[in-house]
Amino acid sequence: SADINSSMPKYAIERIREILKARRKTLARSRLLIIGASYKKDVKDLRKSPSLRLIELLQRSRCRLDYHDPIIPYLKIDSINLQSVPLTAKMLPRYDCVVIATDHTKVDYGLIFRKSRAVFDIKNVHRGPKDPKIIKL
Repeated sequence: SADINSSMPKYAIERIREILKARRKTLARSRLLIIGASYKKDVKDLRKSPSLRLIELLQRSRCRLDYHDPIIPYLKIDSINLQSVPLTAKMLPRYDCVVIATDHTKVDYGLIFRKSRAVFDIKNVHRGPKDPKIIKL
């Protein structure tokens, strides 16, 4: 599973590029929101977190990037210096794509699925009927 975790961020970025391209957007001109920064659901551990690698790679692509994590209020690691943004009905539609990278219990996924323009659900959180704006890994 460590191999999958180490290759996941690069694969995820390719998928995000495809999702954006289908919506006539490029990564560099997009606003993205990453849900979850920690390594595992409901755990504060950031070591070996694929989300951090994903954030680092996305930052290099110069997209505008925010993250939301109910248990990690800020990230100050290597090149990353971000604060967790609030998850609101007003904020979500501003993002070109919302990426669910960690499936914390305390996140309102219903709100994310209702209000986002596109959701890349890496953690397979969405259980409802198929929805064209929700893309699974």
